[in-house]
Amino acid sequence: MTTALPPALRPWAAQLSLFPEDLARHLGPHVARLSAAVGTLRPRSESEGGEPQGYDGLSRRGPFDRLLVSEWLWALEAPEELVRRAAYGELSFLKPAFRQPQGARRTVVLLDVGPDQLGLPRIAHLALLVVLARRAEAAGAAFTWGALQTDPARATHAGLGIPSLHAWLNARSTTPASSLHLAAWREALDLSRAPEDVWLVGSSRLGRLEGAEGMSRVEVSEPMEPGAHRLNVDVRPSARVPRPVVLELPPPEDCLRLLRNPFRSEQASAGGPPRKADRRIVGFSFSGDGRRALLFSADGAVEALAVPHSPRATVPTPRRVQVPPGQRVVAAGWRSSGGLLVLARQGDTYVLHGQLRAPEGFRTGRYHVADDSVRPDPAPGALPLALLSRGARRGHGGHERVWLKDGKDRLFSLPPPSSAGTVAFELEEEGVSAMAEVKTRSLCVLRPRGEGAG
Repeated sequence: MTTALPPALRPWAAQLSLFPEDLARHLGPHVARLSAAVGTLRPRSESEGGEPQGYDGLSRRGPFDRLLVSEWLWALEAPEELVRRAAYGELSFLKPAFRQPQGARRTVVLLDVGPDQLGLPRIAHLALLVVLARRAEAAGAAFTWGALQTDPARATHAGLGIPSLHAWLNARSTTPASSLHLAAWREALDLSRAPEDVWLVGSSRLGRLEGAEGMSRVEVSEPMEPGAHRLNVDVRPSARVPRPVVLELPPPEDCLRLLRNPFRSEQASAGGPPRKADRRIVGFSFSGDGRRALLFSADGAVEALAVPHSPRATVPTPRRVQVPPGQRVVAAGWRSSGGLLVLARQGDTYVLHGQLRAPEGFRTGRYHVADDSVRPDPAPGALPLALLSRGARRGHGGHERVWLKDGKDRLFSLPPPSSAGTVAFELEEEGVSAMAEVKTRSLCVLRPRGEGAG
């Protein structure tokens, strides 16, 4: 259950809660960008027609058979005033109301599961399902969707849930989408009657299918560039100009989880027999701002516990990060805006558990060292190191910066994550005796040059 999404993603909290929190944070920026390109679905007003259902308020315009009875008093007492009020639009009329038939509005989404869209494009499909499901819910419309190459009688889904998403993930086909597939869905869902909010999701060839006229489309493609790790998405609403969107994809291992089974946590997807949790607290430290106690468990978990202001104060549930088997916690820190960060080592690679803010959204990082002599690891038996974060600043290109100090008084910085692979730690300073966060600013204490380590 996703409980700590950034404020910008809370409109889609109900849909993103289907995924583990780390995957929801990966999908979240894609959802926000695609939602802005798709636009809203305006709910139908009851004044547009339908079955009459009495009156709803007053209006300054209307026929005189709906004029308020109190207004007719002017004809008896002051006829000239009645004429003046009519000329200046000051008379009050009853406003009629109409009732729309149930099910008059719906959103239909048909996704191509053929060879054109296998692999990474399905991550964009997944984000689009979240966007369009929430969009229909906000307008009070029904939400119906399915895979083009499947039988409509057995694979029509209403609403968004884990069983329906599982069925879509397994609905891969080696047959390209054709006009026959679209015709079957049009007949099964009675899509010949307008107006309808129908979306075709797939490659650009869907727009050339017979029967696709008047339907909105979302075209997803992978750029043909060496090392490119992104998707090009063209949102083409039927009544608006196309809007291109570029989606920077998460790290490859997270893409694999999204494509295989996005509903399992990272620990479960790592494979192997589950290990028995050892929740014994083996040590603790405080975050850089002093507002969180970081608890380190024997099973490799890190928890951030809020420090209460008084004995009677209530505290929120601790935030917890469980590193997978084979990884060892190296450093941890807390951010008032962003939550818990944990740096773990796996072999010669360092994996950052937590999301760093970047211009293109939230991203995770993987790091290595260029020289083993400057490896920032805690001493054997010592507590993990402290991490400090500084929010995204214009001077750093909009990237969040993270620093850590090792036991040899060396200050390292973690460069912004790269989609190309791991990046190297940067040694910033030596002789740093302490560091802390004061009023959201990261400060460090440098030992005077020439002074010995003792």
